[in-house]
Amino acid sequence: MNAFIAIALSALAGWFGWRAWNESRVLAAARRHLLDDVSGLLGNLETAQLPTGYVKLSGTYRGLPAVIEPIVDTLNVRKLPVLWLMVTVPAPTTVRATFNLMMRASGLEVFSRYAQLDHAIDPPEGFPEWSGIRTDAPAALPPVEVVSRYLTRFHDGSGKELLISPKGVRMVVMVDQADRGGYLIFRDARFGAGRVSRELVQGVLDELHALRDDVIAQSTLEVVPK
Repeated sequence: MNAFIAIALSALAGWFGWRAWNESRVLAAARRHLLDDVSGLLGNLETAQLPTGYVKLSGTYRGLPAVIEPIVDTLNVRKLPVLWLMVTVPAPTTVRATFNLMMRASGLEVFSRYAQLDHAIDPPEGFPEWSGIRTDAPAALPPVEVVSRYLTRFHDGSGKELLISPKGVRMVVMVDQADRGGYLIFRDARFGAGRVSRELVQGVLDELHALRDDVIAQSTLEVVPK
């Protein structure tokens, strides 16, 4: 009888082990392919595997460099983990200040220098609720009317960060939130998103290009003698 129980327990342990291995394999494959539908947007494409298992894309879009990077955020212990997508156009601008808008800032946004910027600014009227703004030069911020054109994703709750700096522009948007059951039981950040849509990323890139053009045009106007 004891031998039978031992065999049954061994078989059960083996089944659980196989199931965990298979789920891990499926999860790893899903993470590798998250941006497959997006890669065709970029010229001169380069890929890099991240420690999280996701793939970071670098290349060019409409003549400017572009970087697309998935970020798993598990640091906010009061909320479920979130899968963010950080889209960056690292092409120099003519602005003299860093403008950083963050939604529901916790100080734990490891993907951002938001908390390190010296000056906190009250969001202007009409900016999204729960938004915060920090900068390194309050007197040199881009005009409110320019930035306001690019806040739709932040009003609808999908935007996390908007960055305008001398080095380029960036937007962070939400892709998915972790499965509640799996996270509460196993503390495992499993996301249901299959693949990020090409339309989403192309839309963000187009907005960043337009934003960059607008802030450059505005800063150029400011230095023209009157």
